[in-house]
Amino acid sequence: MPIDYDDTLLTGDNITDYKTQQFFRAYIRMAREARIRMQAPSDGLGTVMLTDEELTDPLVLRNEAMEYASEMVAADEKTHYELFGCTHGPWTQAFAFTLQAAELMFSGAGAEPTISRLLQMALDEMRSS
Repeated sequence: MPIDYDDTLLTGDNITDYKTQQFFRAYIRMAREARIRMQAPSDGLGTVMLTDEELTDPLVLRNEAMEYASEMVAADEKTHYELFGCTHGPWTQAFAFTLQAAELMFSGAGAEPTISRLLQMALDEMRSS
């Protein structure tokens, strides 16, 4: 069940830079819908180290989202994104499909059908392994 955060701090409407606003909103959606908070303090093994109060505090989430947006905009401006880790064996093909889809997102309009197919292939591969 998604956490119901106070929307007034989390809309991103006050952010004037378009890319920053989009990355900010993406982080908020990931927190709400996928329940993933990459900028939250963690034990390094996937456990978020926030109190129950901090988990539902919209200001904490807003600060995480701004940090994420700033880092993503900086990576975007350098045209350099970094991934760390190694693939989970059975999901190697799904990873390859997803990574290629991400790279195609740099190309802009016209790539949507191929991106969509690759992401569907990745989901299918994950579900079958």
